[in-house]
Amino acid sequence: MDFKIPTVLTSEELMEKAFHRASKIYKNGTNTLDTRKKTALAKVTAAGDIVVTALQGYVDRFPRMEK
Repeated sequence: MDFKIPTVLTSEELMEKAFHRASKIYKNGTNTLDTRKKTALAKVTAAGDIVVTALQGYVDRFPRMEK
């Protein structure tokens, strides 16, 4: 059997990737406070989604040992 184990980012690399992508997000609001709230929420949500997607990809691509 020839298994190809995917390259897994370290925790620091994964967080850096997530926060770097999330830092580019900007949302408009009705006023300054609303804009900041929406932007902060979008950044946190995006960072979480990026981490979840990356970790789920590792699980999906990791070789399975079937019985």
